[in-house]
Amino acid sequence: MCPSFADSSRTLHLPSLALSLPQKACRLRCASSDQTHRRPPVPGSPLSPPPSPTHDSRSGTECLNQLKLIVNVLGTMSEADLEFIDNPKARRYIKSLPYTPGVPLVSMYPHVHPLAIDLLQKMLIFDPTKRISVTEALEHPYMSPLYDPSANPPAQVPIDLDIDENISSEMIREMMWQEMLHYHPEVATAISMS
Repeated sequence: MCPSFADSSRTLHLPSLALSLPQKACRLRCASSDQTHRRPPVPGSPLSPPPSPTHDSRSGTECLNQLKLIVNVLGTMSEADLEFIDNPKARRYIKSLPYTPGVPLVSMYPHVHPLAIDLLQKMLIFDPTKRISVTEALEHPYMSPLYDPSANPPAQVPIDLDIDENISSEMIREMMWQEMLHYHPEVATAISMS
């Protein structure tokens, strides 16, 4: 559900260890839908179950098919909704898809509270510049009873995670392990004793 259009070789099934803040927010949106409704809004989205060994690419795990599934759920995008896409191939592909009005979320999730549907609709806006922010989502009437801004104030400056996108998952795991040991050195002792 959270495409990255920086280049055409990236897929929508993002590695779970190296996510940017917008990608984490995307996973939150999918998790919100998955937890509330027991299924992701788009098959093959980041929180969908992994494909079976016999899956075929039409299930949504391949980039172009994922875009098609997204458009089928959200509806055909207007020209203004596609302005943020830098990759001309991706933009052309989305424009080439047949018109679809989309699927009303209330018909996908008929037994869900209307405020949850409203929040999900605001979280699933295709253009990230028009999508609800994390703070706005937390302050939404559906989430506000669970949110205490004094306990979780928004960051005062942008957070730069400075992650090298070419870093291997093994290196990320090692860095996470070292970070954990920094704060919990007793784990190393417990492991060496076992």
